[in-house]
Amino acid sequence: MKAMKILSCAMFVTMSIWLGCRGNDGATGPTGPAGKGGPKLTGSIVGYVYMLDSPGVIGSSSPFGVRVSLEGTPINALSDSSGRWELDNVTTGIYNVVLSKLGYGTMKIVSLQFVGGGIEYLDPAIFQTPVLTLLPSYFPEAIHAQVVDSTKIHLSGFLSSSGPTWRNVTIFLGLRSPLLTSPDAYSLVKSFFVLPDSLYFALDIQTSELTMARIFAAETVYVDAFGDNSAMVYPDPSTGKSWYPSLSTTGCFTSFIMP
Repeated sequence: MKAMKILSCAMFVTMSIWLGCRGNDGATGPTGPAGKGGPKLTGSIVGYVYMLDSPGVIGSSSPFGVRVSLEGTPINALSDSSGRWELDNVTTGIYNVVLSKLGYGTMKIVSLQFVGGGIEYLDPAIFQTPVLTLLPSYFPEAIHAQVVDSTKIHLSGFLSSSGPTWRNVTIFLGLRSPLLTSPDAYSLVKSFFVLPDSLYFALDIQTSELTMARIFAAETVYVDAFGDNSAMVYPDPSTGKSWYPSLSTTGCFTSFIMP
């Protein structure tokens, strides 16, 4: 019994010393240096460009002299008579390739991931060969919106000139005042053809389409109309919508109240 009392006292003293000597947690040490990124390699990007002077007719003019550049860098080049272009001294990275020529709509190859260390030929199966479209000489000269009933809006107008071929009109609708061609501004886009030798155009829009585009009753809807020689577009990653680069430099607009 006496031995057990001595052992209990010894254990109590030991625990007391251990608890009394335990300190607070120390401060967290400094973070170690970040590891180095992968190597930056240098190489070339090679691709082609086509030209479109009228709807559906590709290659009717020479693709020579298209300015090709990497957005945000000084790297640029001109295409040759076959439409071939080459950008040299490109380092590893993700780029937007911009293709432009006076009188034509500007196109982009968006978010091209370049590994570097050699020559990368843009595979047409992955990157659609860009087509620069001649900007249209015609444009909508007037447009009118009529609320038919709670289910339908009737748009009609006139072009600045007629022609012997089909001509395309693209209309942007949204809740911001003109211009609505920016992907962060428009809510809905409608494209349609105008008959040859006709100035008049018309289009019916269902209010259900507008509701799906998050346009609701009693809101003011703005409408922008442009001539458009092509259905060629390129994506805007930040919105998931598209840019329409082949619009006429002149357009017209109207507005209506969503029924």
